[in-house]
Amino acid sequence: MIKVYIAGKLSYAEKFREYRRDWKRDKIDLHARWFDQAIIEQSGPVTPEDMHIFWLVDEENVRQADALILYGAPEDKLRGALVEAGIAIALGKLVIVIGDSPDYGTWQYHPMVTRAGSFEHAK
Repeated sequence: MIKVYIAGKLSYAEKFREYRRDWKRDKIDLHARWFDQAIIEQSGPVTPEDMHIFWLVDEENVRQADALILYGAPEDKLRGALVEAGIAIALGKLVIVIGDSPDYGTWQYHPMVTRAGSFEHAK
């Protein structure tokens, strides 16, 4: 089974959890624990110590993934997802960019980055 890390805004976590269930049928493991950590982050105060652990988990998941999908809509202000994409690029992993976030700067032309028109196309 191929492991893919999806990066994006916390507000997309529920949708990405749905994709995780659906994509397993196609032998794709959406390998990102932040989908579940988002429930904790959105439900109450999170300490710097919590975030320290969350970031270590995110980095480990990116390292274990075969590729990374980054989604950003035109209205999204990306922050953490860009860090995750940078980790993937530094590790020599394919990064698939979906959407038209204004935060997709010149880095999107890196040789390890490609574009997809949709999640289905990325799959």
